[in-house]
Amino acid sequence: FAVTHDNRKPLDPQSDQSLCRPPDSRYIGNWKSSFLPHEIYHGQEATHQRVMVMVGSEPGPQSHRGLLINLTEAMPADVNAYERIAEIVDVDAEHKRTARERYKQYREQGCAMETHNL
Repeated sequence: FAVTHDNRKPLDPQSDQSLCRPPDSRYIGNWKSSFLPHEIYHGQEATHQRVMVMVGSEPGPQSHRGLLINLTEAMPADVNAYERIAEIVDVDAEHKRTARERYKQYREQGCAMETHNL
C-alpha cells in the first residue's frame, strides 16, 4: 500500500518498518481493545458480521449506511442514502472554503446540520 501526505513521496512500508508495528499506546490508548474490523469496499457485502467499517470511494452497501465519513473535497453522490454524514475540516484556508461550499449544499438538500469545534 502507499500513504501520501501533502504531495510528499509515498511511504513504503517495506522500507519504513515503523508503519508495520502496532501504534504506540501512549498516543491512542489501548489499540487492541479499540480496533474496528474493516474492509476495503469494492461493491461486495461485508465478509463477516463484525465488519463495521467499509472504506471506499463508492456508496457503501445498505448494511453500512448509518454513517458516512466523507474524506474528499466532493459532495457524496446521494446524501439521503446515509443516516449521518461527517466531515473533518482542517485549518487550511482552501479546505475551509470548499467545506463551506459543501455545508451550503448539504443545507440546500435538507440535511440537519451540526458543527463541532474540536
